Amino acid sequence: MIELKKTFSKFSPPPHIRRFLTLVRVYKLELVVALICMVLSGAVSSALAKILGFLTDVGFYQKESWVIAATPVALIGTAVIFAVTSFLSNHYFYKINQNITADFRKQIFQNMLRWPESSYIASNAGRLSSTFILEANFMLMTVSKSAVIFVRDLFQILFLSAMLFWVNWKLALLAVIVLPLFYVLITKLNRLIKTQMSKTLVSIPEVVANVRETFEGERFIKSMNAYDQARERFQKVNTALKEQAVLMVKAFGVVDPLTQTLSMTMVAVVLTVALYLTQQGIMSIGDMVTFLSALMLLTPPLRSLSSFLGTFIQLDLATKTIFDLIDSTLEPDNGKEPFVEKVKTICFDNVELVYPDTTDKALDAINLTVKAGETVAIVGSTGAGKSTLVNLLPRFWLPTTGAVRINDIDINQFDLSALRRNISMVKQDVILFNTTVRENVAYGTGIADDQLIWKALEEVNLRALIEQLPEGLDTHVGNLGDSFSGGERQRILIARLLLKDAPILILDEATSALDAENERLVAEAMGKLQTGRTTFVIAHRLTSVKNADRIVVMDHGRIVETGTWAELASREGEFANLLSLQALK
Repeated sequence: MIELKKTFSKFSPPPHIRRFLTLVRVYKLELVVALICMVLSGAVSSALAKILGFLTDVGFYQKESWVIAATPVALIGTAVIFAVTSFLSNHYFYKINQNITADFRKQIFQNMLRWPESSYIASNAGRLSSTFILEANFMLMTVSKSAVIFVRDLFQILFLSAMLFWVNWKLALLAVIVLPLFYVLITKLNRLIKTQMSKTLVSIPEVVANVRETFEGERFIKSMNAYDQARERFQKVNTALKEQAVLMVKAFGVVDPLTQTLSMTMVAVVLTVALYLTQQGIMSIGDMVTFLSALMLLTPPLRSLSSFLGTFIQLDLATKTIFDLIDSTLEPDNGKEPFVEKVKTICFDNVELVYPDTTDKALDAINLTVKAGETVAIVGSTGAGKSTLVNLLPRFWLPTTGAVRINDIDINQFDLSALRRNISMVKQDVILFNTTVRENVAYGTGIADDQLIWKALEEVNLRALIEQLPEGLDTHVGNLGDSFSGGERQRILIARLLLKDAPILILDEATSALDAENERLVAEAMGKLQTGRTTFVIAHRLTSVKNADRIVVMDHGRIVETGTWAELASREGEFANLLSLQALK
């Protein structure tokens, strides 16, 4: 019994394919209709062989005159039924495929939004793009198309095989001798094709990532006159993909000629024996025509089944990649508490943080309490831990030890969405989406009132500029906001945050990449944004934080000094050292 189970387990599909099939069951009605149509198309193929044999006997032996008129009607009618049932089966299978594909993309995208920071760092943009476009669309479409053919051909094989045994079971046994050879062929090629396909699927994301990097970095490439290096980098990954694809095509190319040779060998042997039996009077011409018609109709689906091997491997690899992403770890969100009605204090209580796969402390023994409405500037050299510290507030990272508290409540107890609704961030790299000014300003705020949007734009000195544009609020900002300058992009973001009206504000190097005039305009807009809010300011230029209520100086993940500008400048500490270094520049 154990050995029997082991034998059957060899034919059991991998777990991710079984999981994929459970998704197909959701669309039971479409699946039932498609299968009924496939059964009919398979039956029609068998009926065609019988019709040919019957018409041969009646037409040649009995010489019935009605056969002349009946022959085209029967053959054309059979073809029409086959065409209709094939169309319906294709339609419903593809409909199921597109529903599942859309579900896949939706689940992957929703999970991606909830990934922890460590997953974003470890992930490859090319791999993600490839999964969305290749695995979740083109590959599953190919699989769906092949599945239609596979199921239809399987029914054809069953009906045609039954026809062969009904006409002459001895000849049928002679024909099926070739089936073990088909099995041996498929099992031998399975490993080779799977290996090559896996290598090809690895190479595709590398090409996608290279193109994406080049597109986003085109100005840098042009400014560095690095055309040759860009071409060489692309050529390397492009050649690797080509070579893997050629090897994969070779592996696939072996299947069809071998199955063709085996099929024709079977036909030749059976035809020879059938002709002998007919000449000896053992078998009628009508039966021979029926048998040979069924046999010839059987050959294409047998060849198709052997070529389905590659499609099965595609499904195997595609579903594994997709389900790995769907099952990826999401950022923890176990908090149930609503956010506080009013922020009174924000406290970092003996916080330490060690990033995954490292041993060094990114933050070490951080103790800091900030009062409501206070503006706290965080300064330090590159790598001191400034951004890491403020990234704990929206729970982008969780402390390894210690806790971050708002009004003495651990922020892990808050519902994650509620927490983030009450925190606004302005970073050096502004993200605008390739849509209209209106949608960018209102993004994430839930506000659709144009008057409020115009008011926010007026607050950041952008209303006059937007009103001058031909399409006004309906103006598209371009890819990543390229239609606007860096300062204008910053002010569109600040307008968005004015609408959001969160009580906690984080400014992370928000003006470091701007010229003097744009920095002045952005600083003015940020001044309005800071009013009445608890603000954390990360700044490289120390002169920009003179008006902060308190300055926190960090070095190697630790707080080494705190105080006002005047207090810290008068000491001979890390802040004074940073001041002197910037004065030399």
